[in-house]
Amino acid sequence: METHWERGEPIREFSLDEISRLIAPAGLQARTARLIEEGKANTNYEIETTCHRKLLLRHHVREPKSANLERAVTDMLTGEVPVARVLLHDLSSNVSLLEWMPGNTMERLLSEGQSGEVASAAFDLGLALARMSQHVVPTSGFLSANPHEGQPLVVTDSWPSTVDGLFGYVEWLTHQKRVIDRAGRATTEAVRRLSEQCRPRMQEAVGPPCIVHGDFKASNLLIDEGRLSAVLDWEFVHSGTYLMSIGQIFRHRSNLPADFETAFVEGYESEGAELPRDWRCLASVIDLLSMMDFLNRDSAGPILIAEVLGLTRSTLAAY
Repeated sequence: METHWERGEPIREFSLDEISRLIAPAGLQARTARLIEEGKANTNYEIETTCHRKLLLRHHVREPKSANLERAVTDMLTGEVPVARVLLHDLSSNVSLLEWMPGNTMERLLSEGQSGEVASAAFDLGLALARMSQHVVPTSGFLSANPHEGQPLVVTDSWPSTVDGLFGYVEWLTHQKRVIDRAGRATTEAVRRLSEQCRPRMQEAVGPPCIVHGDFKASNLLIDEGRLSAVLDWEFVHSGTYLMSIGQIFRHRSNLPADFETAFVEGYESEGAELPRDWRCLASVIDLLSMMDFLNRDSAGPILIAEVLGLTRSTLAAY
């Protein structure tokens, strides 16, 4: 799992008075604030207001303008997928106020040996992904919040196709000096070869462009009493393929409960969709994009790099 990967950005500490000033436009005042240690980039605080309301305060570092996009996405998905709605966003300080959702992250539950709770939530996870995939977008690419009524999201940087966008990025990443230095030329060339080999089959399997979370992994999935209570952190949301999300949630397959996969697939297919026969291979190959992206980050630490290389080589060996 990724619990011990190095943090990519320093924690931004806030005093209780600062937090109260930030949430004052919502008519609220903080009574207590607790730093949440989980997360690798943004800083999060659990706060309780003087009216005994529990909320989440987030300081955006990686994508400071993502709160408007997160608000548009969560407003659209409310009632279909468990999400924490954005209540307030201050562009000047890059801080958002969100609903507090109960539960623990799937990552924490697995690290603490509570695999039964994770297994119980697997159906919900598959169902949530299926419902996100039903939100079809005209073209693949990066999204932004639409200021006009009607369609809440708009593609602002489109790709020729989902496969061209994703595999084009893999191609670019595998030529970056930092990636080559960290992975070795043999590994980066093997990633390119496997991507090209899978490209024709991927074109058939990706489906129409749809809403994709972009970081659908255990640290962003909240589980409460065996049910999915929230899909968190939508800063990488885009229009693409559901297979990316599957690759992310099954990235650490060996850590998942034995019956997780069966329940997840049942949840996904309960909405009428059917996974392709080779979904495991296709999803793992797409997740190589994330592996190469990790290796290209200046902030990547030695633990992250070593584990990402291990995951990459496991996928290359398997397929």
